[in-house]
Amino acid sequence: MFLVCFVINANSSIYTVDNFKYTTNFQSVKKNRPSVIEKIKIDAFKTIVSRFLIKGDTDKVNVGSNYQKTIKSFNILDENKNNKTYDFLVKVEFDQDQLKKIFNEKNLKFIDFKSKPILTLIVKKSKNNFFLWENDSLNNLWTEINQNDLLSFVIPSGDLKDRGLFNDIDLKFYELISLDKLSKNYGLNDYLFLVIDEDRQADNLYIKYSFNNLKFNKKYTLKTFQESSIKDIFKTIQNDLGFTWKEIQILTPKKQNEIKFIANLENLNDYLLIKKKIKITQNINTIEDKMVSSKKYEGLINFSGDLDSLLDKLNENNVVLEKKNENWILKIK
Repeated sequence: MFLVCFVINANSSIYTVDNFKYTTNFQSVKKNRPSVIEKIKIDAFKTIVSRFLIKGDTDKVNVGSNYQKTIKSFNILDENKNNKTYDFLVKVEFDQDQLKKIFNEKNLKFIDFKSKPILTLIVKKSKNNFFLWENDSLNNLWTEINQNDLLSFVIPSGDLKDRGLFNDIDLKFYELISLDKLSKNYGLNDYLFLVIDEDRQADNLYIKYSFNNLKFNKKYTLKTFQESSIKDIFKTIQNDLGFTWKEIQILTPKKQNEIKFIANLENLNDYLLIKKKIKITQNINTIEDKMVSSKKYEGLINFSGDLDSLLDKLNENNVVLEKKNENWILKIK
């Protein structure tokens, strides 16, 4: 038996922008602190909007008074005056109903769930050798940047099960490596393979990734191999990956699934309430009544995406769907 440990970075809520850093100058804070606070809220609002929308749709949401009515709580975690700058570290919680209302009014398609775990392999290549896991600072830097995103990158902790895969490849042609078998060994479908190639001057950062079994690759150029440059390019990559993943979820045909459920009723109002809550649940395409009596309701739900997302979305609407024996039982909280 082989025990696999993952380093996972998870947010308590995707509707919270946590450890959000805002930098200004001391004179602005001294002159008009309330104005600076409002600017922080606006930036946090733009961040939460871009989290859920695909590229091109973020500019369709007017900031105006929208940012004010969507904020549930605003907390300054820390603030620090430097020589030339003044830094704020804040946590902002947003109202998901208000955000969804804004998106729906604009008829914008959005994603409000985290991705499945993405096996993440960050490699440094130097003098025609791969250095895997030896540089933990790269892994830590990657997960630190990712803390406010919908993508769930997981980094194996310890030796790879198939480390020989990297030992056997021709490092001059690492772009040709196949990682499908490796990711499936860890029970994961999606992966990201990132190489910082110190042996090259241009196109020296390479990524190969798979989302929903669709394969992509892209090259970037690092001007220096200093941590500040790597951090900047990591931010760019994660931003690009986030938009790509959302576009795939929204724009490509999704697999249709069906699930038959049974719900016990006390009266007709229970039936009507169940229908109402199911209809407003995202990911559900159609509901078909199979049998309705004074005591029991049997129905068929046709939904997009995976089962876990369906269960989460139903739960948000106070609907519990759980399997007992061979039947799916539906209850209202």
